[in-house]
Amino acid sequence: MSETSNNIFGGNLMTKSPLANKLKSLRVESNISTPVLAAQFGVSPTHIHYLENDKRGISNELLTKYANFFHVPFEDLKELKNNSQSIIKNIPIDSSADTAKVDDFISLVLSVEEPLRDKFITDCTQKLHEMFFTLLTPYGLNDLKKYLTNLRDSWYSIGDADFTEHELSGNLKLPEHEMYFKLSIKENVCFLELLHEDHRKIEYFTKWLTQPDSTIIHNKKIPHLEENQKVKTFYWFSPKFTENDHFLFIKEQHDDLTQIYCQSYKLDLMIKIT
Repeated sequence: MSETSNNIFGGNLMTKSPLANKLKSLRVESNISTPVLAAQFGVSPTHIHYLENDKRGISNELLTKYANFFHVPFEDLKELKNNSQSIIKNIPIDSSADTAKVDDFISLVLSVEEPLRDKFITDCTQKLHEMFFTLLTPYGLNDLKKYLTNLRDSWYSIGDADFTEHELSGNLKLPEHEMYFKLSIKENVCFLELLHEDHRKIEYFTKWLTQPDSTIIHNKKIPHLEENQKVKTFYWFSPKFTENDHFLFIKEQHDDLTQIYCQSYKLDLMIKIT
């Protein structure tokens, strides 16, 4: 039941229902893996995965188990369940009634004296950014460890790695704070996007992978923010990738390579002479 919500900046913000995000947040914040929670509730790990990704409805019986296990009021979860389909909806913006409301709101804001108006707009924008950020799917470090160790083991033939492609995007809960991230895991390439202000948090990812093969700084639209942001993207490549493969992939992804850094001197030279 993934929903698309129109934000006030004219873009679309892909979110999951408030209940799905809440269920995952409860598990992540308690540092409990999907298999452990599934065993506790007597369901399969796949069932938990479906609940957290809006692919299956939840019974009141299982919702009661969540409430008891995580010590949260059942009625709060029940309300999220009842409201999930109505809280995050596509907001029509082409009806005359909605247009009139928007015009009235803008007129009200413009009628306020300038110093107060500017403060209101700044504060309101900040609050909206924070609200949109909370709607992003939550992830914990255990989620990263599972995906990245499977990737590493499959690339280097360690153990019985169960590799599948994944794209994780959302709100990463770290011990000291939360941050936006986007991680794409493919057969021979793994890349990670972080806001430049959070780029030093790459240490949480290199714990289970090596240092990135390439990094590049560029500007990009981030789902919950109004303007393009300075982003740092980190790339890892499997041992099957040659330097020429690496070079062609990077060129395909980015038009401007002036802000790229490569671990390989040869690859760095190939990029500079193009």
